[in-house]
Amino acid sequence: MKFIIKTISYIFTFVLVLLIIAAILLGIVTKTVFNKDYIISKLDETNYYERVHNTFVTEVEDYLEQSGLEEIEIGNILTEEQVKKDVQNFFTQLYNGKTVTINKEDVKQQLETNLNKELKEKKITLTSIEQRAIDRVLDTITDAYATEVSYDTYSQYLEYLPKIMSIINKYLPIINTIIYVLPVALIILILLFNIKQFRIGLKYIGISILSSGILMIGIKLFTSIKMNLNNLYILSRATSDYIISIISDILNKITTVGIIGIIVGILAIIIGATYIEKN
Repeated sequence: MKFIIKTISYIFTFVLVLLIIAAILLGIVTKTVFNKDYIISKLDETNYYERVHNTFVTEVEDYLEQSGLEEIEIGNILTEEQVKKDVQNFFTQLYNGKTVTINKEDVKQQLETNLNKELKEKKITLTSIEQRAIDRVLDTITDAYATEVSYDTYSQYLEYLPKIMSIINKYLPIINTIIYVLPVALIILILLFNIKQFRIGLKYIGISILSSGILMIGIKLFTSIKMNLNNLYILSRATSDYIISIISDILNKITTVGIIGIIVGILAIIIGATYIEKN
C-alpha cells in the first residue's frame, strides 16, 4: 500500500511541476501581453510616440523638400499628441476585438487643415503647380502615417487579430480559472494521499515547487540566448525596442518567480526532510 501511495505521489509531483509552470506563465502573459493597460503603459516607457513621430517627420520632410516646400514645418502639421491618440486607438480597437483601422480620409483632412494653417501663418501662397504637388504629398503623408501608426502595410495579417483577441477575451478567464484551480487541487490530493505523514506530502510539494523554479530560470536563460534581444528587429527601431522592453519585462518576471519558487521549494523540502529524520 505504501508503495502505491509513494508511486502516485511521485506521479502527482511530476504533474504538479507542469501545472505550476503553466499557471505561472499564463498568469504573467495575462498580466502583460493580454493586458491593454500594460501594453499602453509600455508605449510611454519606451518613448514610442515621440520616436514614431520623429521618424515620420524625418520621412515627410523629404517629400516636402522635393515639392519645394521645405520651409513648412511638418511638426506643426502633425503633432505628437495626434500620434499618441491614434496609436492608443489602434491598441484599444485591437484589444476590444474590433477591426483595427485608421481612417485615412480623417487623417488627410486633419493634415490639410493644419497645413493650411501653417501656410497662412507663414503667409505662403501656393501656385497651382505647388497645390497639385501638395495634394500628392498629402496622399503620400497619409499613407506613410497609416503605415507608421497602424501598420497599414500589414493589414492582410492584422485583419485576423481582432478575431483572435475576441476568442482570447472570451476564453482566457475560464482557462485561467482552470489552470489556477488544478495545481491547488493536486496539492490537496498529495496531502490527502500522505495524510498520515503530512510533512512527507509537504516534501513532495516542495520538490515540485523547487523543480518549477529551476525550470523557470532555465526557460529565461534559454529564451534570452535563443532570441538574442540586442539584435532583434521588427518593423522599425521604435517598434523593436518596444517589443524588446515587453519581452525583457516578462523574462524578469519569470526570473523573479523562479527564484521565489526555488526558495519556497527548498524550505518545504527541509521541513519535510527534518520531520523524516526525526522519525
